[in-house]
Amino acid sequence: MIAKLMKIVLSMVAGTLGLVLVMAMLSAAEPAAALEDAGNDAPVAAAGSPNNVLVAAYPEPIRADGYSNSTITGTVRDGAWNPVAGAFVAFTTTLGTIDQYCYAEAEGPAVNRSPGDWSIESYPGASGGQYARSCGTAHPNASLSWTFTATAISMLYVKNSDGGVAEIRVDGSTVMTVDLYATTQMAERVITAGLSAGPHVITVKYLTRSPVGLGTCIRIDAFRCGMTTDANGNGAATLTSIELSCGSKYATVTAMAGDQTISHMITGTKVVTMTASVPDSIAVMATPDQITADGSSTSIIQATVRDQFGQLVPNCTMVGFVATDENGGSSSGAWVTLPYELVEGEDPTEVITNAWSITSNVSHHGGEAIYSNSTGATASWSFTGTAVSLIYPKLSNAGVATVTVDSGSPITIDMYAASPQYQVEHVITTA
Repeated sequence: MIAKLMKIVLSMVAGTLGLVLVMAMLSAAEPAAALEDAGNDAPVAAAGSPNNVLVAAYPEPIRADGYSNSTITGTVRDGAWNPVAGAFVAFTTTLGTIDQYCYAEAEGPAVNRSPGDWSIESYPGASGGQYARSCGTAHPNASLSWTFTATAISMLYVKNSDGGVAEIRVDGSTVMTVDLYATTQMAERVITAGLSAGPHVITVKYLTRSPVGLGTCIRIDAFRCGMTTDANGNGAATLTSIELSCGSKYATVTAMAGDQTISHMITGTKVVTMTASVPDSIAVMATPDQITADGSSTSIIQATVRDQFGQLVPNCTMVGFVATDENGGSSSGAWVTLPYELVEGEDPTEVITNAWSITSNVSHHGGEAIYSNSTGATASWSFTGTAVSLIYPKLSNAGVATVTVDSGSPITIDMYAASPQYQVEHVITTA
C-alpha cells in the first residue's frame, strides 16, 4: 500500500512577522469498535464427544481493503464444556476468502470415479445440486477417490430407503463403514482427523447391502477437508477481507466440527464486519517549521492521514489546508500563500448560479449560503485541482441535490436533517 502523504509549500509575504499555524482538514470518522480477543482455555485431560463449537474472530471488524485479515478460531467442546482435542473443524464464509479449506463435489472433475459405475443425479438438497450414485447390484466394484492435503476429512452423502453400505478408506486403510439407509436426507460426518499434512487419498467403495433396508445404492455428494483441533480444542484459519470503497459489509463465518464418534456435524457462526477505510486522524509536519518573512522562503507542509484502524489511508483521500496567524486570523490578507482554493457559494465572481438566493446565518461558512427550491436550478464553479469537496448545511426543509464533476457520473446528496447541521463537508471526487 502507498502511504498517504500530502505536501504543500507555504510562502511568507515580505515584512510580515509572527507565527503561522497550518491546519490540514479531513472528514472525521467514528472511532473503531473495541477488538475482541478469541483467547485460549487451559487444556482438560478427558473429554467426551463434540457437542458445540464456539467461533471467535480477532481482530473484528477488519479493514475492507482486499488483504486485511482476521484470525478465526473454532473451539470444540463436549457436553460438559471440556475442550475436545483431535476433532475435525472447518470453516466457510459468505464474504471474503478463508484459508485452511478445500472441498470437492463427488460429481466434479477432481474426484476419480470408476468408469461406468456411477451416474450423476440432480437433487436440490445436494451441495452442488447433484450427487454421484452407484448401486451394488449392478456395480459391485464401484469406487471413487479424491486426493486432498489436510489433516482431517469429512464426507457429505445422501441417505435413502434403497441405501447400501459404503466402505471408507484413507491412504488404503479402512477407516469406517457407513450405512446409507434411511428416509431421504442429506448427511455429513467426519471420516478421520489427526492425519499428517498430506497429501492423502480418500476412497469410497460399495461394500454390501444395508442390514436394515437391504438396499445397495450409495449416493456421495462431496468431501470437505479441515483441520485437527489442538489440546485446547482449537482450530484456526485466516479470513481475508473483500475491497470496499465505502460503507461496511458483513461476513458470516460458519465452523463445522465433529469426530468419528458422532454421525453428524455441529456448527457455530460468527459475523465479521468488513469496513471501508475512513480517514480518522491526521498529523501535520512543517520542514522547516520557521522561515524568513522575505516573500520567497518556503516550508514544506506534510499531512499524514490514518484511518479508524490506525493504518495509512489508501490513495485518493482528499486533504485540504488552511493557514492562520498566532491569533487565529486567516490568511485572507495575503500574508501567506497556500496552493489550495476555497470559494464561497455566494461569490458571484467564482460561482455561476441560476435561480439561487442568498441566506445569512452565522453558522454558515463565511456567514452566508446560497439556496434554491427550483427543480433544475444549477450552480457551477470551475477549478484546477485533483480533488474537490462541497460544504453545505443539512436542514429540515432541504431536498436532494446531484453533483457532477466534468463528465463524471452524478453523486446524489440528501441534504435533509431533522435538526440543523452546518458546514457539512462531502468529498465529491479525488480522481
